[in-house]
Amino acid sequence: MPEIKLFSLEGNVEEIKTVPVDVDLELQGLVEDNMKKFFGVTFVASDYDIGQSTISSVGLDENRVPVVFVYNTKEEQNLLSKGLFHIEQLLANKDRFYTSVSSKLGKKASDVIDWTMPRIICISSGYSKYDRSAVNQFARNISLIQYAKYGNGIITFELLESNSTKPLEEPSKVRNGFAANLKKANTTTKDFYERLCEYVKYFDEVVTVNRLRTYIAFKKIKNFGALRIEDNKIIINVNLDPTEFAGREGFKDVSFATHFSTGQLQYTFSNEEGLKVAKHLLLRSYNEN
Repeated sequence: MPEIKLFSLEGNVEEIKTVPVDVDLELQGLVEDNMKKFFGVTFVASDYDIGQSTISSVGLDENRVPVVFVYNTKEEQNLLSKGLFHIEQLLANKDRFYTSVSSKLGKKASDVIDWTMPRIICISSGYSKYDRSAVNQFARNISLIQYAKYGNGIITFELLESNSTKPLEEPSKVRNGFAANLKKANTTTKDFYERLCEYVKYFDEVVTVNRLRTYIAFKKIKNFGALRIEDNKIIINVNLDPTEFAGREGFKDVSFATHFSTGQLQYTFSNEEGLKVAKHLLLRSYNEN
């Protein structure tokens, strides 16, 4: 991995040096206080007791998927193993998690929890080559994030590795779910869907395409787009300013609406020209978010 250096351009050019995070709790507190901004995850609980162990932090991401956080202020080869153990324990104690979410975020939030692809987010100052290689060997939704803290109050998070796995719960069993809508779609719609997914994967090796109950999420650390199928039409949501597209055919401002996933702008299409527009929107959303 290339070394990242930061420089201040105010006055004389000076390198901004990294500073150590003294204890894991300092990093944990910083993440929990800013979880939504950093990772698009709504905080649920700290030091979450699940019987056999305690999870440092748990939350719900923008796809309503449970998220387990594990931290380390130094390179440690068992951080990934710890995350895998915690996610198994969380899956074995779903009722307890439902209760925690309901208590913290309300019953509406707990009613829509999606267990199809629970996440592990590992945050560390460094990873061994073994951990980075192992991510794709596990049938779990894992992100390895490396942080660096600087002396002038700056912290960076870099997504080093992520994977895309098969859902734990079969989405095809969900009435009007994504799998069911894809199955009954016509050949043209299926072809557009496959071409869009392949196109997005070329943006970066850490981009993941996650199939959830009712839609597809395109992710880096956070979602930059989402896709669903309805009546042989493809509907995408992206994180772009809706006012830029006001009055244009196929576009809809959903910034003030309750909708299926992420993003303020919605675009619906069913032809080749629309596919070109959708590709452009997803690329812009990827680059700008």
